[in-house]
Amino acid sequence: MLNDLVRISTTPTENLRAVAEVLSHETGVLTRKRLDSLIRSVIEDRETAGAVGNAVYSVFPQQVEQVLTSLEGLRGILPSHAPQVTDDFVAAVRERLTALVGRYPAITLARKADRLERLTGSWCNSVDVLCDLRPVFDEERRRVEAMIPIQTLRIGYFDKEGNDAVAEIYLGSDWSDKLIKKLQVAKQKTDVLRQMCREGVSSGWYSDDTEESADKQP
Repeated sequence: MLNDLVRISTTPTENLRAVAEVLSHETGVLTRKRLDSLIRSVIEDRETAGAVGNAVYSVFPQQVEQVLTSLEGLRGILPSHAPQVTDDFVAAVRERLTALVGRYPAITLARKADRLERLTGSWCNSVDVLCDLRPVFDEERRRVEAMIPIQTLRIGYFDKEGNDAVAEIYLGSDWSDKLIKKLQVAKQKTDVLRQMCREGVSSGWYSDDTEESADKQP
């Protein structure tokens, strides 16, 4: 997080107050895309806006002093950082984090939604279907008598410890069609739930894929 704090330390405090003002008026559940969009409306530089987004999402108001204490501790733990972590730098970070970090209802809801999503199962990060041909040999293993098409569903995910893991599942000849139908039904159900949230839930629909305003968010 040090690189983020370095960027934040040189960001004008009035800009961070403007970000805080924008966030205080946001309703619904704030996605990261929406958060980045709001910050970019005030801070144009993409990397600086990303650093501000990381801080406002991950640092709670009561943790500001803890962050500063950790910064000062770097001087002893990593002497190479000592010239960078000066008293003036720590003071600049304190001033800007104090202006930026707050109790924003939309971010509080986003944290809860994110936690609920992660509690319901492992976090998928890739899906592939591998198609292959497997040979069938004769009894003497000298001649290929047939070829059999094989489909393997490969799902990459993060386990409970946050490590990369992979599950590979053989799909029988009819399972690709079954899987497509299951996904179509699941999408139809999700669309109904999304519409219900838009019409009847004040906080809106939560989805990491949307860049729209909170009333169209997950």
